[in-house]
Amino acid sequence: RPAAGESDHGTHVAGTIAAAKNDFGVTGVAPGVKVSGIKVSTPDGYFYTEAVVCGFLWAAENGVDVTNNSYYTDPWLFACKNDPDQGAVVESLTRAVTYAERWGTVNVAAAGNARHDLSSRSIVDRTSPNDSETVTRTIDPRVCPDIPTMLPGVVTVSATGAKGLKSSYSNYGKGVIDVAAPGGYSTVYQTPEPPAVNGLILST
Repeated sequence: RPAAGESDHGTHVAGTIAAAKNDFGVTGVAPGVKVSGIKVSTPDGYFYTEAVVCGFLWAAENGVDVTNNSYYTDPWLFACKNDPDQGAVVESLTRAVTYAERWGTVNVAAAGNARHDLSSRSIVDRTSPNDSETVTRTIDPRVCPDIPTMLPGVVTVSATGAKGLKSSYSNYGKGVIDVAAPGGYSTVYQTPEPPAVNGLILST
């Protein structure tokens, strides 16, 4: 996420999905679908609970079939259920995701880019809270999940490189990751076939 200012990540994802098949630039994997931008971040790139909850509710009530969620709910990389404030984040987002699912919305989330094994019982979090003074803490992701990535019913996606191997930066975890998809990786052990010059994902 950006330190400040708007991010172009949503535009990149939208192009990967829906860029037109018009012999110009890239073609998305589903060029005939309709996409919409549901803005849940602040101008500084933070994704706070109230906005994220409202995003899921708006998507459900406006007939969105699939949501894409490439973020975690700030300010905690992992929100601990046994903490009153963080537990409220987990509960409210769980309710919002469940509500959207009942309306027929499939919610998809990126696994994350911190190389964490989300199935482990011990992860060191050195980045939370990210909007004030951070503290180093060791958490159990069963008690402190990554939100919305690790919520029940959310389709969790890890990243692969050009050879179909896990991208080095991608989070992973048996029983947590549902599917893997091309996310790009530009080092030598996943060198793509020509005419590609690197393993990055091109988009809008």
